[in-house]
Amino acid sequence: MIASAMIVALSVCILIAGAKGKKSELGENDFMLPDNMLPVRGAMAMVVLLHHFSGFYKPAYFLMPFQHVGYLLVAMFFFLSGYGVCAGFLRRSGYLQSFWKKRFISLYLPYLVSILIYGAVDSFVYQKGTFFARIIPSLVGIHSISPLGWYVGALMLMYAVFYASAMQKDQRMRKLVFMALYGLVYMGLWLLPIDKVWTRSLIGFPIGLVYCSRRAEISRYYQAKRIPFLGLAIVCLLTGMGAKLYGEIQGVSLIKLIGNIVSCAAFVVLACDCLSRVRVSNAVLRIMGGLSLEIYLYHRMVLDFLGQFHSIRKNMLVFYLGTLVGTVAVSWLIHSASKLVFGIGRNRYGKTVV
Repeated sequence: MIASAMIVALSVCILIAGAKGKKSELGENDFMLPDNMLPVRGAMAMVVLLHHFSGFYKPAYFLMPFQHVGYLLVAMFFFLSGYGVCAGFLRRSGYLQSFWKKRFISLYLPYLVSILIYGAVDSFVYQKGTFFARIIPSLVGIHSISPLGWYVGALMLMYAVFYASAMQKDQRMRKLVFMALYGLVYMGLWLLPIDKVWTRSLIGFPIGLVYCSRRAEISRYYQAKRIPFLGLAIVCLLTGMGAKLYGEIQGVSLIKLIGNIVSCAAFVVLACDCLSRVRVSNAVLRIMGGLSLEIYLYHRMVLDFLGQFHSIRKNMLVFYLGTLVGTVAVSWLIHSASKLVFGIGRNRYGKTVV
């Protein structure tokens, strides 16, 4: 109990250190600028790590909140991705010409590297010998060797839906194509006999697109009725999380799906409201933000490895610090090696450069 309380206190200190209020209202200043969002990405990666870490200590009541927020943070990652591709499309002519090259370099190539690393660890460290049997499904993120590979597969699908719609010349046709393809992909993923985690947080992507394309109008309307919107978002968040939990307990997948959609959408609204009023400037989170993809891909490897040692696992605080430091170290090493081998790095905003 004391150890879990210390973990929560330490995590909160890391997350809020350097945070400061700002006078801007939603939409007046571009809080979505990469320089502002880099430490936010780091904070989200850290909470996702805490989410999986809390699974090792379910009786630890101080860590219980983290057990139920992982999918909400992933929805926010999808939101940022949707916002990012829409912003690039609106601001840069010829954006679609290099679209897939950039997606391959920034997302899929690091994922392929993670498949090789997880496969090597499974084969040579854990002696599982399952690498070649799982390599094909891993390429599309299904039952991937990389534990969180589904996220890459789902995001690549969202990119494909966006690309197909953005290729349309007529703006109305773009919307129709996106809605049709998004609906087909979403229902297809839900109906297929694969892990339902694929559909859990996808709603964040179209919300990001809509917010980017209609931001001025949305911001003005939101500010005029901010308090009612905040109240509604809080109610929807709690109701959605409750419906999700009920669906899981009762085994009713449709109720769980609706709970996922409602709670993720509400969380994105609340997160954007908070980010518009709080500026995070934190050196630790900036570093983690620049490594957020690697942290997301590799923290389970460090967590599972350290979890094998009883001497480490019995001390919750040591286990947490070892996972946090080990994950950042492994992520930095793999990021540096990728830069050396493939010539891929990230600029000060966390954007991939070649």
